[in-house]
Amino acid sequence: FDSLFDLGALAVKYTLDTEGNDARRFQFKRRLFELTNLHHDISIERIHKFLTFVDEYMNLKPELENEFREETPYFESFKSDKKMHTTWRTRLLAESWYRHATGKTFQEELAEKEAEKEAEMEAEKVKNILSMKSKTDFSAEKIADILSCDLAFVQETLANQSKE
Repeated sequence: FDSLFDLGALAVKYTLDTEGNDARRFQFKRRLFELTNLHHDISIERIHKFLTFVDEYMNLKPELENEFREETPYFESFKSDKKMHTTWRTRLLAESWYRHATGKTFQEELAEKEAEKEAEMEAEKVKNILSMKSKTDFSAEKIADILSCDLAFVQETLANQSKE
């Protein structure tokens, strides 16, 4: 990564990619701090500001945050009595970094991820329906009941399968 801007965009991407997965976010946050150490050409003040941004933006559960702070050398060098709080300006900055780097807003990225997740779930349901039908002689109603699926969806899936 050539600049703190690139790392900032990466921080935003990591934050979005790890929503609800603190263990993975912990690993990504650690990696960002490691990557920042490679930038000897950037002033220590700018790196400090950037790492403060990353620290407060990539929130972790308290127990993981404590572990992160214990094992990250950055906190030994830059202990501060003031804890920065996420502000609307920080969020706007993160949004502009991400939009500049990816061409998408957070909302667009999250909507795409949600659509992908729903498509994967639907594909898994179809796979399970077809597998169950091929291995058993169950009716559509019985399959819908067993898989907790909508009967119309099961019937449509089976009808589409018989057309192929």
